[in-house]
Amino acid sequence: MVKSLSRDMSVLIYIKKNQDNLLEALKVSKCDFSNTNRGLCNNKIIFDACALYMAQIGENVKLLSDSTVEYLNDYFNTGILRYFRNMIDHSYEKVNRQILQAYIQQMCSQDVYDAVSRRIQYCKQNR
Repeated sequence: MVKSLSRDMSVLIYIKKNQDNLLEALKVSKCDFSNTNRGLCNNKIIFDACALYMAQIGENVKLLSDSTVEYLNDYFNTGILRYFRNMIDHSYEKVNRQILQAYIQQMCSQDVYDAVSRRIQYCKQNR
């Protein structure tokens, strides 16, 4: 158990870093989640960067213990992230940009960001 929570903590820190990267890309580009010209789906370069960060998160979710995945599933669907990771890495042109944008928006939400932070603290205290 100790090893599992220590590993979870390291993986979660990396997930949080990718959340920070998503937020920074959106901030610098002034993109938002609307369907206007400023919408993320309408900025290929920023969308592609965000897709890469999502693929990294999806890859890392696979490394988490069952208990941490169960906790995170209360805030976002980890299975969908693994699915998008595979789509992004293997057949990116087939990715539904609108649906991926919705998951990017969810990963950028304060609720999800705070959930990841709380789980890092839990792992730190209980490892």
